[in-house]
Amino acid sequence: MKHLVGGGQPVNGLNIAPLDVSERTLREIFFPPFQACIDAGAFTLMMAHNEINGIPAHADEWLMEEIIRKECGFKGFIVSDWMDIERLHTEHLTAATVEEAFITSVNAGMDMHMHGPHFFESIVEGVRSGRIPERRIDQVTRQILEAKFRLGLFENPYVEPVVSDSLLFNPLHRETVLELARQSVVLLKNDRILPLQASRYKNILVTDPNADSNAILGD
Repeated sequence: MKHLVGGGQPVNGLNIAPLDVSERTLREIFFPPFQACIDAGAFTLMMAHNEINGIPAHADEWLMEEIIRKECGFKGFIVSDWMDIERLHTEHLTAATVEEAFITSVNAGMDMHMHGPHFFESIVEGVRSGRIPERRIDQVTRQILEAKFRLGLFENPYVEPVVSDSLLFNPLHRETVLELARQSVVLLKNDRILPLQASRYKNILVTDPNADSNAILGD
């Protein structure tokens, strides 16, 4: 389940932007879907890019420990979004160094890093220096190993391609995706703008860092 929490409503429409929201709104609007997922058996959770009331989600002990684990009863493991722990240092500016960001996030409740260099070394050093309790590492390891045991990865680490084809992108999945796409369509009025007429528009400016890149689809 992802993303905890409020990633769809940052103040300026960017994933990483801050979100100012009341605790009542969090509890009545944002938390119930996560509770439903936990009740249904979800065992992994991803944190959001953004800050919530001034605290980056990836460093928010209240969200990860008090709300999700203690109040909602989540027993699985929490994973970071793509290199968002590093952004505690580079974007949110709440950690003086990347190493400090790693230690802060793990102590706040983060279990798995996705992804980037030097995380492992920083965590080992954090334990050796006493800044990360060993019991925290025991908790992290237990939850990740439990997920692997539940999936049977120790007994059967490989999946047959035929089995994979029957489980992934099967007809039921395709039907569901098609229905979601149909429900998501937004109709816009075409007031003689499309198709673009060469006689009317001499130059068209396409801008943004990803304007000439096909590698990042959607941006």
